[in-house]
Amino acid sequence: IRDCHVVIKPEEIKETYTESDAMFYQTMGGIVGSAVRGRIERCTSEVIMVGTSNITGGAAKMKFMGGIAGISMGATLKDCVLKSGSRIYAANQGDYIGGLIGGMPTGGGVSEELETMVDCRTEEGAEIYSQNSSAGGLIGQTSGQFIRCSNGADVTVISGNAGGIGGVYAVQPTLINVANTGKIKAENGIAAGFLPFSTYGGTAIRNCYSYGDING
Repeated sequence: IRDCHVVIKPEEIKETYTESDAMFYQTMGGIVGSAVRGRIERCTSEVIMVGTSNITGGAAKMKFMGGIAGISMGATLKDCVLKSGSRIYAANQGDYIGGLIGGMPTGGGVSEELETMVDCRTEEGAEIYSQNSSAGGLIGQTSGQFIRCSNGADVTVISGNAGGIGGVYAVQPTLINVANTGKIKAENGIAAGFLPFSTYGGTAIRNCYSYGDING
């Protein structure tokens, strides 16, 4: 997918959203729900997306939500942007919320080494909000490589973990020349400029910086 530009907004734009405003209930992305291998290049997303997992009737819970893709499995994102004014809002429990991608789950023969995000960013003035999940400025669930990417969006989680780059990892990622300038807040969890969690010998972080406000 190349040179794709989407605008998704409800008829009524509100200051605060609730479950009754939910547009989606499972996996959702501004451009694609699931990106399996392949490439998404030079795409922008200006969205207001509201999701919830508090639903009845036996439907699956909302799992992944991202401004470009809900899930990436073995795909490459390059030169993709979440535009200022975008709001990605999980009104109830959801698993992984990200500015660009909801999650990069591994398994099914997909190697985390194939997962790559290059020269992508979320702009200042975008917001990622979740009441009860893990959320990140670029991605909710992290694996693979992030090269020359930046987050300018503000990330707020009421009960869970928040990161300028990722909210939680599936496999320890590699961050190279990555930056965060967004405000990161986790009211009842861990907040970090890059990743809330890392383990010794796993994550590689090289030539990266964060100078957004961190509160958690």
